[in-house]
Amino acid sequence: MKIWPSIASSNLLNLENEISFVDKDYGNIHIDIEDGNYVPNITFGTKMMELICKGSTSKKSVHLMVTNQEHYIDSIVKCKINIVFLHLDNCRYPSELIGKFKNLGINVGITLNPSVAIDNYIYLYPLVNDILIMMSEPDGLGQKYIPLMESKIIEASKFDNLRIWVDGGITFEILPKLKDLNVSNVVMGRAIFNNRGERKG
Repeated sequence: MKIWPSIASSNLLNLENEISFVDKDYGNIHIDIEDGNYVPNITFGTKMMELICKGSTSKKSVHLMVTNQEHYIDSIVKCKINIVFLHLDNCRYPSELIGKFKNLGINVGITLNPSVAIDNYIYLYPLVNDILIMMSEPDGLGQKYIPLMESKIIEASKFDNLRIWVDGGITFEILPKLKDLNVSNVVMGRAIFNNRGERKG
C-alpha cells in the first residue's frame, strides 16, 4: 500500500523543504488543485503546480477539484503527471472528458465524493484503472473520516480492473484496516505534516 502525502497540507511557507521531505521519505506526492468554486478553498493554480512538479523527484498524482477540468490539460501534460483524478458529478459528458486526457497520454482516475454511489459510473470503469474514494467531504480543515465509506471500498473491489485509492481524514491508525480492505494507495495530509514523528507510519 502506497502513501501519497498531500502537499497542500504541508507548511506552504517552507514548501521547498517540505517537497524534499516527501521526495526522501515517500517518493510519491499528491497535489490538490482547488479553485474556490467547485470547493470553497483555493490551493494551487497551474503555475504553482508546475513549480512543485519541477522541484519534486517523486511520482505525482493530481486531484482536480475545479469547475473546468479541461482547462488544466496542457499544464498536466507539461508536468508529466503520473495520474490525474477527475470529478465527474459536474461534467455533462464524462466519457468525453476522460478521453481528452487519455488521448494526450494522461492516466486518469475517477473520484467519488461521499454522496456519489459506486454504480453511478459503472459504464465508465472500463475506461480507467483507478478510483479515488473520498472518505470525508472534500476540502475544509475540519473534514472527518466517515467509517461508512468503507462499505464503498468493498463495493469498488468487485471491479477487478480498478486500483482503489482513498483520501480524506485518514490517520496512521486507520491504515491497517484500509490495507485489509485491499486499498492500494492512500492520500494523507495533516496526519503526515502535523506529526513528523510518525512520518512513515
